Amino acid sequence: LIGLNGAVYYAWATTEDGRFMRKNFMVSEEALAHGRWHTMLTSAFSHFDLTHLGMNMIALYFFGRSVCERFGGRYLLTLYCVGGVGASAAHVAFVEDSGAKRGYYFTPAALGASGAVNAIVAFEVLLYPLRTIYLYAIVPVPSILLGGLFLMRDIVGIQD
Repeated sequence: LIGLNGAVYYAWATTEDGRFMRKNFMVSEEALAHGRWHTMLTSAFSHFDLTHLGMNMIALYFFGRSVCERFGGRYLLTLYCVGGVGASAAHVAFVEDSGAKRGYYFTPAALGASGAVNAIVAFEVLLYPLRTIYLYAIVPVPSILLGGLFLMRDIVGIQD
């Protein structure tokens, strides 16, 4: 998953004309209206900058590792995809109202693995709330606290 996210980020960074990437790797009401349903999933592998990619991949690594060890790679992949598609559907369904208030005809397009990664973070926190994760490889933090902070970062971001 981390390699695939990195490859899609590389495609964004090296494509001269970003039209193909915007058309196929960003989800929006417009994309769905034009039959590009695959964007519900492909947008979950896209990132707008290196920091966005890095934060999501670090969380995926630390929280996804135990899910993968316990349930296997196929389960982790399924959870990632379901979380990504669910986040895409929520974006199209719930951002529409705020987009209309801002004068958009269609919902603004979105990208990012945050919904997919948040599904994995939430699942891992529910399984192992007291597991210790070492923040910056030094500071021991319970999974529930670090996972809660990661999830809150995105919830606060939705408000913007």
